[in-house]
This record gives sequence, C-alpha cells and structure tokens, in this order.
Amino acid sequence: MSELGPKMGVPEMEESSEDENAPRTSGGVRDPSGSVVGLRQMNPRTSTTRVMDPSRSVVGLHKTTITDSIAVITAHEQTQRTIDDWMTTKCITFNMMKSEYWDKMVHPLMNEPKGFRYAKFENARTKRVEVTKGRVRKRVEELRQEWPTTGCMLQLDGWTDHRQRPHINVMVSFPKGFIFWRNVEKVMQTSKNLLKLLKKVDGTGPTISKVYACMDSAVEKLRVSKHFAEAEKDELKAIIMRRWNAMASPLHCAALFLDPEYRASRPEMDAEVADGFWTWLYLWCKESSFVEVDAEVCCWIEGTGGHNCEDARTQARLMQSARWWRKWCSDMPILQKQVARLLGQASSSSCCERNWSLFERIHSRLRNNLGGVDAIKLSTLVFNRWNQRLLDALIKKPKADKGSP
Repeated sequence: MSELGPKMGVPEMEESSEDENAPRTSGGVRDPSGSVVGLRQMNPRTSTTRVMDPSRSVVGLHKTTITDSIAVITAHEQTQRTIDDWMTTKCITFNMMKSEYWDKMVHPLMNEPKGFRYAKFENARTKRVEVTKGRVRKRVEELRQEWPTTGCMLQLDGWTDHRQRPHINVMVSFPKGFIFWRNVEKVMQTSKNLLKLLKKVDGTGPTISKVYACMDSAVEKLRVSKHFAEAEKDELKAIIMRRWNAMASPLHCAALFLDPEYRASRPEMDAEVADGFWTWLYLWCKESSFVEVDAEVCCWIEGTGGHNCEDARTQARLMQSARWWRKWCSDMPILQKQVARLLGQASSSSCCERNWSLFERIHSRLRNNLGGVDAIKLSTLVFNRWNQRLLDALIKKPKADKGSP
C-alpha cells in the first residue's frame, strides 16, 4: 500500500469523541432534538454512523410537562368557579366586570402582598366606609380651594325614586365640573336629633311613650344651638312643630304621662300632656269606676305604692314601659291593665309597610310566576318569612332588657 493508502482508504469505524449533545443530521436534515428513535445518525466531523438508543428519548419529560399543565389549568378553573358562584348566587350583573374598578380590585388581589387580609363585614361597613369618606373628602377639599378663584354655583336637584319618595341632591358647579356637596355641619346639627327620634320611632318594639319627650328634646337642642342664626332657628322650629302638630295625638301625651322613665320630670305639670292624658282616660273609663281610677291616678302622680321602691326606679330606665307596669303596679289594677295596652304600642306604621318591600322582594313573574290566582301563595310566603324572622328575633332579644329578672 502506498503512503497515501491510509488516507485514501475506507474510513475506519470508530466512536466519535464529540459530545453526544452536539447537533446531528439525519439524511442531510438537521434534527435539533436528537431524540428520534431508530434513525441512523451521522456525526458531521467523522462521518461515523450509529443507531440511536431508544432509551435516550424524552417521552418522560413530555409526560411531566403535560401533567404540570393540566394541574395549572385545573387550579385556574377552580379559581374562576369561585367567581362564577359568587356572581350567580348574589345576582351580580355581568356588566359589572366592565367597570374599571373591577380590574383595579382583581389585579392587586392576584398580586397580594404576603400577610394581606381583606376587611370582613363589620370592618367593611364601619372603618372602611370612614376611610373612603376621608379620601373622598380630601379630594373634594382640594377642589374647594379653587372656588374663590373660579367661582361656583349651588344647584338643588329634586327627584323621586321608584317608590315615589322625594330626594334632594345638593350640587356645586364650577369650571372643572360638578361635585356633590353639603354644608355638612349645619345639616348634621339640624338632623342629628331628629334622626335619633326617627330611628327610635321606626324601630321595632313599643316606642309610643318616647316620641313626645324626644321631640321636646330635639326642639330644645335646636333652640340653644350655636350653629344657626335666630331667624334660622325660628324657621326650623316652625317646620318641625308644623309636622308635630299634624301627627301628635292624646295617645302620645298619655303615654308620656304614664312612662316611668319620665315620671321624675313631672309631665303632669304640662297642660298639653295633662289634657291628653285625661282625654285618653275618659275614652275607656266607665262612670262607675271613676272614683277608683282617680285614686289610682293620684297614687301614680304622688309616687305612693310599691312602684316607688329603689328597684322599681332603677328598672324604669332599663325595662320596657309596659313590662314595668305589669311588674310593679299591681296595686293599681284598673289603670295597670289599660296602661300596659297603651305603652305596648308602636308609634309608626313602618313595621307594616316593610311587608310591601318583602312582597316586592319575593314576587317576580319571571322568577316564580306568583301573580294572579297565586296571590294567596305569595301572601303565604310573606307571612311565613316575616313571622319566622320576627320569632327568631324575639328568641335573641332578652339582652334588650338588661334590668329584667
């Protein structure tokens, strides 16, 4: 063999020293994975051919990747289902998701900082409301600073809601737009005591004996208020008294006269209260019982009898008035029976009117088709729900009378 023999001869079959991860070709075509099983592979430098080992495939890696992908998709689906369930059960409208505030809420929740805890019910309706109010007030105050320069116009917008209840919006118009505004301090001072009265009257339970005293207190606090000029006080008092004169009755006067909580204030000295009391008494008292009833009234006014003991005076501020009379005034049997009936009455029809909103909430032709001949079923539903809630409330109510035995 010539010198060139070894170089020109057939190439020797030997294993390549190249890295097995180097790029390979299969039939002149680049195969980046190198994982095709059973194909002849060729090393471009040595032209050495060999058969791939099937055990070197990455099928296991593919299975792991698919399993991980399914787990991620399942987790995403479970998260979306919680949103779907909330929107479905709470009747949340779908167009809410078009709101800019939806994304502003969801995105921070998706990237919540470690240790974040959202506000629960009580915190959300108290503290968080005040926090939001403070932020809004601060922004409004920044705009208010411009009013002396830009000028502004006060607008009163009256409207009526779907239940025919009147409302008035107070708006301030200035070059940057419109904002809702009130003279907060005056409004609060005007309405604070009246709203307390309204809350007491509109609540559940017997309150007829509290109305007269609360109204007197509201008018007196308005009279000594430093937030109003004298002309404003007179105007507000006239508005309040006009409404009070339209609704007051001898029952309110008699209830105040007989309420043990106000007995120390001597309501019998007020001519209007005394006249209302005697008007009420003569409506039910028989002529044959006048002498006995008059003696019982004198015992009440003079404070003689078992109802004037220390325990009775303490519980007068804690117990419902009707219960107090049944417990402490057994020495005045005729008056006790009638007073318990009077002081056990509510002073507002709101508890009856709430039934109409309950009808509206339950009834829907599209939802349950309870109109027409099925009106009796609708009334039954209202009866069941209203009284069930009322009975449940009575079970939980003992804490209201802390002085009760």
